[in-house]
Amino acid sequence: MATPNYDFDQLLSLRATLSCLFGFVDSKKRNIDKNTADLNKVKSYLPQVKAYSSYLVSYEYCKQDEEKYWNMYLQEVENLKKANIFTRGKIKKRIAHANENSSFYHQKAYGYQKEIEKYKAIFGDLTGDALTKKLNEIIKGLTDAINSDINSIKKAFADFEAKEYIISKSDIPYLDYLIYLFDTHRADSIKEALQLLDENKRHNEIMSTLNAISNQITQSINNLSNTIIQAARSINQNLNTINSNLTQISYSVDSLNSKASNIISNQLKTNELLEIGNRISALSYQELRYQSFALSRIAYR
Repeated sequence: MATPNYDFDQLLSLRATLSCLFGFVDSKKRNIDKNTADLNKVKSYLPQVKAYSSYLVSYEYCKQDEEKYWNMYLQEVENLKKANIFTRGKIKKRIAHANENSSFYHQKAYGYQKEIEKYKAIFGDLTGDALTKKLNEIIKGLTDAINSDINSIKKAFADFEAKEYIISKSDIPYLDYLIYLFDTHRADSIKEALQLLDENKRHNEIMSTLNAISNQITQSINNLSNTIIQAARSINQNLNTINSNLTQISYSVDSLNSKASNIISNQLKTNELLEIGNRISALSYQELRYQSFALSRIAYR
């Protein structure tokens, strides 16, 4: 038989207490949500009470006017039966007028009646001040119920805070981990469990710090990589510009070389012609004709 462990039992008892507390709070919260929804709905009815009362009054007035013109219509119909030929036209006009007004107020009363039926489906037979009083009573009851549930939640947490437990309030979020240490026999006392918890916290803090540093390094590398890529693109663009300029210079040099070759060629021809001219001056007539033919060939080369 396993030996009872007081510390472990205290942790389990604390978990049961917390479970009951959270269940109680959750139940009260559901009540608060429902009562709040009902409260908002009832409050939305208050402005409609005035409209409802207005419809009731307007309906009564329309029914009175309808009845007045209907009685007038009936009276004029009786008058028409007794009228002579000279008064029948006027009586018929009064009949038409009475009938028209009676129908008009009948239609208005019908419209008000449909609106009144909608409100009766909500408010029942209550109207006016009695209805307003009833709605205010409902609002007060719902408000009191909401406040009562809120106060119950506050009291439950206050009672929980007032008690002392085997671990501090700051370690309660780690309650399941502490129980896990006992379940896996990694700790036999609350002191050992709390020491392992502290080691776990430090480990998590170190890992969190390392992750933050790793993220910073990764971000720095990404930024540096982007900078290098941008610099390489800039250098490549500058090299393309230099190559383009060198190509233009090469074209210019080739053009100058071509012009220089033409000038040198022309200069050689001129020198050759001068040399031949000097020779001609020393030749006879027959030799002169032959040299003139040779000179013309040189000129056309």
